[in-house]
Amino acid sequence: MRPWPRFGIQPLMSQSARKPGFLVHRWYRYSVQALLALILVISLPLGWIGRDYFRSQQEQQVVELIYQHGGRVVYDYQLQGENIVYETDPPGNEMLRQWFGDLLYARVVVVALTSDGANELIPQLSRLGYLRDLTLPQFSLDDRAAESIARFGRLHYLTLANTRVTPEQMQRIAQTKHLKRLKLYGDQFTDAHLAGIASCRYLQRIEIDGATVSDAGLRQVAKVSTLRSIRLSQLPQVSDQGITTLCTLPQLEALFLTSLPLTDRCLPAIARLKRLQRLAIRDASSMPQITDQGVAHLAALRQLESLELTPCPLHDDSLATIGSLRNLRRVDLAGSQITDAGLRHLRELDSLHSLDIAQTNVTDAGLSSLAAIPSLEFLEVSLDRGITVAGLRKVGFRTNSIQHSLFYRQKPSVGH
Repeated sequence: MRPWPRFGIQPLMSQSARKPGFLVHRWYRYSVQALLALILVISLPLGWIGRDYFRSQQEQQVVELIYQHGGRVVYDYQLQGENIVYETDPPGNEMLRQWFGDLLYARVVVVALTSDGANELIPQLSRLGYLRDLTLPQFSLDDRAAESIARFGRLHYLTLANTRVTPEQMQRIAQTKHLKRLKLYGDQFTDAHLAGIASCRYLQRIEIDGATVSDAGLRQVAKVSTLRSIRLSQLPQVSDQGITTLCTLPQLEALFLTSLPLTDRCLPAIARLKRLQRLAIRDASSMPQITDQGVAHLAALRQLESLELTPCPLHDDSLATIGSLRNLRRVDLAGSQITDAGLRHLRELDSLHSLDIAQTNVTDAGLSSLAAIPSLEFLEVSLDRGITVAGLRKVGFRTNSIQHSLFYRQKPSVGH
């Protein structure tokens, strides 16, 4: 037999000799690649489902704990705007929900706790990765729970309803990254607590009701330059000066003041809020000094869309001011001293949608002025003070079957 050359060069095999093994090798190689591709295609959706399943199971463990202690939760699919609709089907493929649970693609977004075990439950809420709205009841918050709240990465809304919180805890909670709305209810909240929120970087809305705060506390609130809406109620230590301080906030769009001892002296400052769209000054029993002369300053609020002055002792002169605010869509003057003659000032409000003139001196004779406002759809009146159902029907309004003091515009019949 002839030896192979010493340099190790192998003789070339014929194509017919190497073809079967070569094809088997290629087939094997491409089959493995196809199998790996198939596994990848299958594993990706299974991975996503597995991720959602693990999250939903983790959330359900926390939800069970909340229910055991008398709390409640709301899922994202149950929210329609600011309303909660419980009779709604969960999202996602029905077959997948049958296999992996109805709440596979549902996320807990709202939690309200009771005082039972609240301090122990709050740290567990960190497992609810999409929690954005938390309401706490009357109990003493401990430091561990306060620290947990400060670490909730997606918390936007926090309500403390008579919750006993120290000023130091409030300062820590205020550092929550994305807190946009804060509600404080109860007399345990003081100026020291408000000093704690001055460092909030994203806060847009604050509500303070029944707290023991004064003008000094409102000066701390005025440091939160991102605020767009302020709602204050039943704060007997707050004066015109405190409200004037708040009116330095550059982005303020809504101001609601209820049962505060205010006078005309705060109105010039309010009138400087060029972005203000909603203003409410309510309960003249504690605000008897809001007068027509003070309301005249509000003529500068050209962006105003909603105005409530109730039940302030205002007269027709105030209607002349209000009639100049052409963007108004809602006006509430219930309990004022306006008359039929004053309503003519509202004729030019071609965007007016809702008007409340209950407990005023308006009679059927004055309703003709309202007939000239085609955009007006809802009208609230008192039927025992000179206004009758017949008079309302004459100008195109009919009664609401639920609230008999509320009337709405009679729509014209088709073809007329």
